[in-house]
Amino acid sequence: MKKKIQTMVILTVAGWSAAALAQGSINLDDSTITPGVAIGTAGNYYSGTYGIQLYELNTSTLPGNINPYNGVFSLTAYNNMLADGYSLQATFTGKNMVNPGTFSLGEVDMPGVSPAGSTEAIALVVWVGSADSFAKAMTTGGVITFMNPTADYTAAPKPTPPFLTGWDALGQDLIMPVPEPTTLALTGLGAAALMMFRRRK
Repeated sequence: MKKKIQTMVILTVAGWSAAALAQGSINLDDSTITPGVAIGTAGNYYSGTYGIQLYELNTSTLPGNINPYNGVFSLTAYNNMLADGYSLQATFTGKNMVNPGTFSLGEVDMPGVSPAGSTEAIALVVWVGSADSFAKAMTTGGVITFMNPTADYTAAPKPTPPFLTGWDALGQDLIMPVPEPTTLALTGLGAAALMMFRRRK
């Protein structure tokens, strides 16, 4: 009995150790691929200040409820991504596009990747302006997801993190609608309510 318990403890600790060592890195740079960050329509690449968040999901199958909303309903895509279990890995704010539609932010290490250096679902959330998150931006933004290889950044010698080749294979721009239909509807309702309130006065 004692031996069984010891074996179970050893296996549990080994499992925790393997999970702790699971990690992956990517090069958060779209300068080497065809798709980019567009505003309004595909190919209309954005120039200016932006924020970006990198999310990751340990899966071998890309969720199908995010990209169909690319360029149409960004808030729906964002909420679906969170509901699917993607976890936030990095946030960059107040950045400027290197070239229209192009960001170059370098290596991002993701300790949540399991197994280490595996191909995972990556989601990019980009928004216009200097807000510190998509949720706080309340402005134009977009979401796209794709499967992408990662590198085990703890390996020796340290490997070069892969570029966003999965996004390139997907072949879709990340499109930030201007403005979103839901935003237009809410703005219209707000304006109508304000006019009614003024008339009553």
